[in-house]
Amino acid sequence: MTRIIKIFLLFSSILISDVYAQDFKNGDVKTNIYNIESISSKASAKSPNASKIIATANARRDAFMVLLMRLQIPIAIADEITNEEIAEMVRSEQIIDEKIIGNNYSGNFNITFAQDFVDHILKSKIKNEDQNKFAELENYIVLPIKILKNKPIIWEQENDWLTMFKRVVEKNNLTKNFIVPEPNIENVAKFNSQNIKNLSFENFRNIVESNNAQSIYLLNYNLDEIANKVLVEVTYFRKLQKKQFRLSFVNVDRLSYNNLVIKVAERTLDYLKNNPVGNDNALNKNPVDLFIKIASISDWLNIKGVFDKANFIDGYEIKSVSKDEAKISINYLNIKNPIENEFNKLGLIFSKRNNNIFEINAIGR
Repeated sequence: MTRIIKIFLLFSSILISDVYAQDFKNGDVKTNIYNIESISSKASAKSPNASKIIATANARRDAFMVLLMRLQIPIAIADEITNEEIAEMVRSEQIIDEKIIGNNYSGNFNITFAQDFVDHILKSKIKNEDQNKFAELENYIVLPIKILKNKPIIWEQENDWLTMFKRVVEKNNLTKNFIVPEPNIENVAKFNSQNIKNLSFENFRNIVESNNAQSIYLLNYNLDEIANKVLVEVTYFRKLQKKQFRLSFVNVDRLSYNNLVIKVAERTLDYLKNNPVGNDNALNKNPVDLFIKIASISDWLNIKGVFDKANFIDGYEIKSVSKDEAKISINYLNIKNPIENEFNKLGLIFSKRNNNIFEINAIGR
């Protein structure tokens, strides 16, 4: 972009966000809405560098869609904008926790967009005659898939997850916005347990466009009876974008099977309504940092075994392990129940630094 255009953009007073949103001025908000943090992205390609390029482009697009939602601009506009144009809008970016394993790349991105460039590019994309099209409510195809004995089932009678999810959609009068496909001959032939793991947006394009939708969710329901929790693996497809994230639910109320499926369907639908692009945080996830006192490798292995089996957390991250202390971050699921109650049940000796930091004495446990 030439110097003249850049100077013009800096002094341009026409803001595209005025078309759809409030007038956000820098002095009116405490947080810069053009700064998008904690966008996680991963990719795998023929080389680590190629993987990083793909992951970076995906992170920028995810961040841009978050920005559109903040500006109250329909996210369907993103389908008309190329990765190169999004890159032009990026003023700065920071990568945290960058990891390369073989040809696999992952990282967490903090991305800041330049408001003047965002306004210019959006203005060039949105013509007066197109405003009504973009202003329409977003519609989604939702395909609930049940994982049974490690095998995905869709249209089979055993997929009560699809049946329950459809009922919840109907109960909430959202059948026009969240469309569960019918098990007709065409759908059964196109989407089945043999091919569902290897499909791209192009495979779904006809069913998406014929239903006046813009994207599709695949919701893989997996019940872990031993851990007493449900994992919903979500894959989100739209033009130029594919995103995966996971929602987790612990059955703390010991609901019956049918009631649990209904509850998970309700919570999942509520999440998708409020987070259409999704993110990598579970619905009821709450990070808690633990500083664990140890005196030997046995102490560490024992306490690690405790958290490996704990059903009130959705995984944990080991920050560091030394000869006298281990630092881990756990994802606590049931925030309505104080985590101290769970620690007491496990017989842990602990003290509290603040709401999300605890010290645990695991010496000689």
